[in-house]
Amino acid sequence: MTIPRFAAYTAGLMVILGVLALPFLPEQVPIHWNIAGEVDGHTNRWFGAFFSPLLAAALLALLAWLPQIDPRRASYAQFAGTYRLIMNALVVLFIAVAARDTGLCAGPAA
Repeated sequence: MTIPRFAAYTAGLMVILGVLALPFLPEQVPIHWNIAGEVDGHTNRWFGAFFSPLLAAALLALLAWLPQIDPRRASYAQFAGTYRLIMNALVVLFIAVAARDTGLCAGPAA
């Protein structure tokens, strides 16, 4: 199965946006919030800018490879449309995570 164009282009766009956001990110980027909404986990700006896009690309590659290694690979043809929809939905989820990781941090310093 091939990677849907939307998912592939979007994952590439996420990497480009990470490159563009990198100069505006602080040295420490928040990555985890507690139940009260307070930041309780940080990472460096490189990880914050590129983890979500690279994870999305790796997941897409795995999902494209999975039908080739699955013993029941013939059954993927029956739900190919749904499988592509799941791949696209996962990329949209990673867009939201990347936007949170970079967009919330790229504003003016407090």
